[in-house]
Amino acid sequence: MRELKKFLKEKYRKNLWLLQFVFLCCFIFTSSELFPAEILSSDNEERIRNILKLYCKYYSNEDAQSYKSLFTARAQIATIFPNGKLFVLSLDDFIYTQEHYFDEADVSMETFENIRVDLTGNVARVVADYSLVDQDGTSTGKDYFTLIKEDNSWKILFLLFTNDEN
Repeated sequence: MRELKKFLKEKYRKNLWLLQFVFLCCFIFTSSELFPAEILSSDNEERIRNILKLYCKYYSNEDAQSYKSLFTARAQIATIFPNGKLFVLSLDDFIYTQEHYFDEADVSMETFENIRVDLTGNVARVVADYSLVDQDGTSTGKDYFTLIKEDNSWKILFLLFTNDEN
């Protein structure tokens, strides 16, 4: 996590405010009550839950390329640091940081609990409690996903992850 923080600070210092604004607008838009959540199909919810299972499997296996395949090419990944700053990465930059983390860390397992899925048309909002075990111990927090369905396939468009230690 320290490497990710350092990378983010160096790479996005100048454009951070713009990225924060764009991400927040997108997250608020997909989370707003303008599109009330309704379950359209148990098949879609099952597909989304399967994406989350694969997310944990690929991450736990340190398989960065399979992990990347779960996201849209234009995905954005964000986290909020203890000082309240929001950091946003493109998919390629995020995968780069994860590959570095996989090289340095011994990830044992990532799991989700309390998964909540809200579907509206081709947009899904998911909130899940995560637990990540590595050589430093166990980290917990929440992942907030926005997924979109394109060409009959669900992909992660946005991911905001938080850490309970923050």
